[in-house]
Amino acid sequence: MKNITIALYFLLHLFYIQIYSYAQCIKGNCKNGYGTYIYANKGKYIGHWKNQKRHGKGLFIYTDSSILEVIWKHDSPHGYGTFKSYYGIIYKGYWKGAFVYGKGEILYPDGKKYKGFLHKGKRHGFGKLFNANGILLKKGIWKNDTFIREK
Repeated sequence: MKNITIALYFLLHLFYIQIYSYAQCIKGNCKNGYGTYIYANKGKYIGHWKNQKRHGKGLFIYTDSSILEVIWKHDSPHGYGTFKSYYGIIYKGYWKGAFVYGKGEILYPDGKKYKGFLHKGKRHGFGKLFNANGILLKKGIWKNDTFIREK
């Protein structure tokens, strides 16, 4: 099972590179409205804009084909969203800035599933890990992506 921390590291890396690269609006209104924005490294944002910042529901397509569909606030992910990574990891849950926070669900490429709390992109707090057949493997407390104890 790939470590969620590694996947989120790549997400953060790609996210910040694409925010600060030269970009241009290719369709619609990327100042105050709905538009499509292409970044210099070919990442693409399709969604709502306010004061020339991503704000509202939007879809970001990374250069490696990973996809983030989330609510944006002042140019950062903020709210419920779904991230589908190129590596096959799918995260559904809440974002605050570039990190996943609160209750969420992670589906791993091998079919395992984590349901529970996350903090700064890591499993942290109460959570459950299931195998590909839905059988519970671990249920309890996680800290910094490590299973601590059963609960």
